[in-house]
This record gives sequence, structure tokens and C-alpha cells, in this order.
Amino acid sequence: MRPIQRALAWALYSAAIFGLSAPPANAEDFYKGKIVKLIVGSGEASGVDILGRVAARHLPNHIPGKPTVIVQNMAAPESIAAANHVYNVAEPDGLTIGAGSAGLFSRAISQPNIRFDLSKFTWVGNIYSATVIFWMRTDFPC
Repeated sequence: MRPIQRALAWALYSAAIFGLSAPPANAEDFYKGKIVKLIVGSGEASGVDILGRVAARHLPNHIPGKPTVIVQNMAAPESIAAANHVYNVAEPDGLTIGAGSAGLFSRAISQPNIRFDLSKFTWVGNIYSATVIFWMRTDFPC
């Protein structure tokens, strides 16, 4: 199992344990036959959606009990609606994961429609990283 997959499996297991009043005997028993919902904070066919769907396709193979993983989109700027949903609506039972743009965290301080406490979220993983490079032609007249 790759490090990111192992970290994700442990994070899901930890979320399940801390979100339940009585911990399950083991993660396999807990997740077997369950549905894990991946709330994607963007519209369909966006970059975040595509990465979320790729993760959803492979996640069951890396979670004990191989639960079904489904994707639900919540399109709103900077994934705020998805974060609000995960924080205020979803049960804290280890069966809901949020996925969104990195801009969510920088906006969490200043946006009036934030309805979550950022310190109560935990980072599960990242399947994509990018470096932004700026360039221009050398013959551009200054």
C-alpha cells in the first residue's frame, strides 16, 4: 500500500472511531457494506471533480471492508458550500469526506458565508500538487 493510500485509510479509520459512540471491533467490520460519500466542492467536469472521481474509483481498494464510494457535487465558489455541508449537515461518523479547492482555506478567514470551524477539519490527503510558473516571450517590447 502506498504512503498516501495508507494515510487515507488510517484517516478514514480514525474519523470513524472518533465519530462513533462505541468504536467498531475493527475497520473492516465498520466499513464493510457501507457507503462513503465524497462531497466534491465544485461542479461536474471541473478539475476538482475529475480528481475526486478518480479517487472515488480507487478508494474502496484501500479502505478496509471495501465500502462503496459515491461522489456528490456541491458547486459553489472555493468549495464553501461543500465545507459547510460536511461541517453542519453530514453525520460525524467517518462516512463523509470533503474534497475541494485549496482556495477554501484562504477564504475561510474572510468570507461571510463560512459556517464551519476550520480548526475542526483534518487533512486527509492530497492527490495532486501543482507548481504555477509564469513566463513571457523574450522579445516582448517593454
